[in-house]
Amino acid sequence: MALLPWEPNKLSVTKRIQDFMSSNVICLRPVMRVRDLMTTVVNNFHHAFPIVVGSLCETRPAYGKLIGLISSEHLAMLLKKKVSYISTPSYF
Repeated sequence: MALLPWEPNKLSVTKRIQDFMSSNVICLRPVMRVRDLMTTVVNNFHHAFPIVVGSLCETRPAYGKLIGLISSEHLAMLLKKKVSYISTPSYF
């Protein structure tokens, strides 16, 4: 995952976050089928994915509650080790 320096470059003072971020956010659900997860990860070359509960409506992506963020590297490790989450998650 890319890390930014603490102080921004002087040329970036006039930039806003929307100038850099993707407008079509690809979200994951807390509990997904491995097949669906693999399809999402393979078809989207992102460094990390937000984990959202609630609506994942593509036309209104602001809906839903962000509960976490997972890096592609962490996902790859979990899939390689065949780690699964069996019990029902509790959200804070």
